[in-house]
Amino acid sequence: MTKHLYRIAVVALLFCQVGSVVVVQADNHPIAASQVDPVTSVQYLPILFKPVSCSNFFDDFSNPASGWFVGEDSTLLAEYQGGEYRVVDKKTNSSSIIDAPTCKRQDYIVEVEAHWAGVMGVTYGLMLGTTESPRRFYTFEVNAASQDFNVYSYGPGGWELIVTQHSTAILAGAATNHLRVTHQGDVFTPWINGSEFDPWVDTTKLGEKGLGLIIISNPDEVNTEAHFDNFSVTNISR
Repeated sequence: MTKHLYRIAVVALLFCQVGSVVVVQADNHPIAASQVDPVTSVQYLPILFKPVSCSNFFDDFSNPASGWFVGEDSTLLAEYQGGEYRVVDKKTNSSSIIDAPTCKRQDYIVEVEAHWAGVMGVTYGLMLGTTESPRRFYTFEVNAASQDFNVYSYGPGGWELIVTQHSTAILAGAATNHLRVTHQGDVFTPWINGSEFDPWVDTTKLGEKGLGLIIISNPDEVNTEAHFDNFSVTNISR
């Protein structure tokens, strides 16, 4: 099987509306990839404020000043467009992850609507339980072509596949899929379009952590384009 290079091209670390942006290259996403790229560059913007408390968060992307990463270089375009958040990965075999502009939290429900527009990639989804030092997170990714979903963990040791499953609950092609994950205690529970699936255990240290988005680009065509809408985070009382 041909091995493709899936590289994390952009990581935006945004803390509650305004924060820092980090551009890195890191371990390859494991969908058919095996090489490792070292960190080559880091760019920081100052953290302007840190919230005292963390309220529920909702963004329908109608306000282009709501805090998501916006920018363009040779690898990525991210912008607000037509009431959605548009992410274009300009490279083949590439991974792009962008942190949500909301504060860290421990027990929550996170939801987003996502669909392909134009060139379809491999997967899109949610990034969960993110920490910075060291960089760790989980991803919940949907493949709208094969109607499969995957769960990965990422940490200092690289990527680990936790779950892969086929489901006809996933709407195929460019249709919009509604993704939802509940995190309570040490358990993540995923939903797709209202269908609940088996949970997985959070094996990292408990505490307040971040959230975000991920797309994996097309292995053969440039300019994979994913659109996101109605991103929400609702706190769960313990």
